[in-house]
Amino acid sequence: GVEHNYVSKDTGQKLGVINPLMPKGVEHSASACAYKIFSHRCYIVVPRSSGSEDLARLDSLCVIFGIGLVLYDSTDASNPKFQAAVRPRRHEPDSFYVNKYMKLVERELFG
Repeated sequence: GVEHNYVSKDTGQKLGVINPLMPKGVEHSASACAYKIFSHRCYIVVPRSSGSEDLARLDSLCVIFGIGLVLYDSTDASNPKFQAAVRPRRHEPDSFYVNKYMKLVERELFG
């Protein structure tokens, strides 16, 4: 499928890639599941204005996988009114992957 790159208008920095063949909720939850390897808690933050079908799908996936879901008002940058829709479950990061990537970072930083 064709991928769409999302770039910040302010900085020009690449923010993400969306594959339109995969529903957004599934893509977000898959990414969050991958990040769970390195963290105690993981969140997905999406605009409250997202489609009701996408929000319902995300809500269900977040409950199933223990990922937090936070909604915000994308029309008011000065006061986004963040709201926790689903609280994440705490879990232990996978020590094998944490140690593996910490060694890579250590080598890169300290030579």
